[in-house]
Amino acid sequence: MRYRETVKPRLSDIDVSGNISYEAILKLFEDAGTHHSDSANDRIISREEGDLAWILIEWHVDLKRRISKREMLNIETWISGRIPSMYFFRNFIMTDSSGKEVARAQTKLVLVDISTMKILKLTEDLFSSFDPEEPSAFETLTKIREKESYENTVPLTVRTDDLDFNSHVHNTRYLSLVLNALPVSQYEELDISSFRYVCKTALDGRRSAEVGFTLSHNELNAIIRDEDNRYMMLEAELRNKE
Repeated sequence: MRYRETVKPRLSDIDVSGNISYEAILKLFEDAGTHHSDSANDRIISREEGDLAWILIEWHVDLKRRISKREMLNIETWISGRIPSMYFFRNFIMTDSSGKEVARAQTKLVLVDISTMKILKLTEDLFSSFDPEEPSAFETLTKIREKESYENTVPLTVRTDDLDFNSHVHNTRYLSLVLNALPVSQYEELDISSFRYVCKTALDGRRSAEVGFTLSHNELNAIIRDEDNRYMMLEAELRNKE
């Protein structure tokens, strides 16, 4: 079953470039997914199942263009995947008021017992409650691999408002943590056409970390890490400027 809603970004969603920020786009997708879960009476997302929680471990987003004004947007979302499995996919398509696609996305989620941080196998009843359907928004992708080195390294301080109710950095924040490491002049010129990032280990505010990144004319590669852990790895393709 596909869930659909129409949204209008807030003025606060506009970033220094004059466009809707990349994080705001992720949040619009996330909110639509939450509303879909609510309509499916998902007791896990409503926190009615004790220590069980959905944990998002991967984002993949294609952007046809930057959203440069406060326009009405239509979002369609659905679940895909196969059982038995340890994960499933949530898919999104965003269109403008004329029906033209402006973005599509896919997230990969797992069910976790927060008390033990153990990933649980999905049951047929739980998976079927979302009335899943194929195809997914994207075909199967290769793994994101850490680069041998990154040209720039910037210390990262996790703030309280980066954390969610699990006391970990929220999944929509990781991209902004990387982009905040860029000089403002570089960010203003940035035009990302697609990006993927994988959350490897939960990042909280108790440990210091760093952002490593390499920015070229057509690609941004980045990692958030400390000496012991790899928290997030990013691959982004940049749109060629005319």
